[in-house]
Amino acid sequence: MSAPVVRLALVGLGRMGRQLQALAPERGFDVVAALDVADLPITRDRLRGADVAIEFTRPEAAVPNIRELVAAGCPVVVGTTGWYDHLDTVAREVEEGGGAMLW
Repeated sequence: MSAPVVRLALVGLGRMGRQLQALAPERGFDVVAALDVADLPITRDRLRGADVAIEFTRPEAAVPNIRELVAAGCPVVVGTTGWYDHLDTVAREVEEGGGAMLW
């Protein structure tokens, strides 16, 4: 019996986002949404039923993206670095919002 396919949203289509998009299917992920700057703000509709999102953008975009993902009810894995001076605040907001975040 094969594992269920995970529906994945990618936030950020730079070099890493495009690489994730290319590798995801062979790793058992179905990329249901690939969002970049033109697709902001992030909404539940734009996430197209994703089980989880990977946020791989720029430090100045990470915090607002995390907030929008949590508001849309989507757990997030954050690959972006350089935003950690906001980590305590964002982690508290994620917890208060009933969300999930891995960084």
